[in-house]
Amino acid sequence: MIATAILLLVIVSIYVYIRTRLELSDQEIMYFDGMKPVYVKWSNVVAIDMKMKGKYSELEVFVYYDNRRFTLDATHFGKKQLKRILELLEMKVDQSLFSPSYQQLRAERLPRSVASK
Repeated sequence: MIATAILLLVIVSIYVYIRTRLELSDQEIMYFDGMKPVYVKWSNVVAIDMKMKGKYSELEVFVYYDNRRFTLDATHFGKKQLKRILELLEMKVDQSLFSPSYQQLRAERLPRSVASK
């Protein structure tokens, strides 16, 4: 019985992990975490914050919108892809919406490439 519960938990976790998807268009952000899609218009984004998490100090980015949030992290997207996602976010969202901790961690952990400056 316990083995069945553990197996079920592993199957659900794998399903959610492989179905995580992010799409950025000119009009909105579509984030699908495996269970339900989140559609956010660029104008509804109110803040973006970044924090460190876990034993290995992975980056976690929080996008706040309409009194809600979703999380982007290097665990799901990989460090290179997360860096590219952040570059696209920075092009679409007003710079005043990025928190001071975002600015500091971005400069320390994911510096902008020479080509994107």
